Amino acid sequence: MTMREFCSIHNLDHGNLSKMERGLLPPPRTTEKISVLAVAVGLKPETPEWQDFVDRAYASRGEIPPDLATEEAIVNRLPVLFRSLRGGPVTEEEVRLLMQLIRNS
Repeated sequence: MTMREFCSIHNLDHGNLSKMERGLLPPPRTTEKISVLAVAVGLKPETPEWQDFVDRAYASRGEIPPDLATEEAIVNRLPVLFRSLRGGPVTEEEVRLLMQLIRNS
């Protein structure tokens, strides 16, 4: 199936999808619009694959998914993650708390 056929079947804009595919246009801004694309490619809502698709769309925009951005405990621990990724000093307690948050989410 061509991209034009795919877009026609799923009521998507061929030009925008082509630009997204080539990295010229970021993914949609909202989870609802990202979900339309996820379903169009055959992902079932609320599955790990669907969530991964949504998370990657937000990450490629340089954004935190809204469901995580509203979790104060997670947002407050993001600097620990950032320091860790940059190789900066992170206390053992900060790592433990971050891991606990990750496991509980």
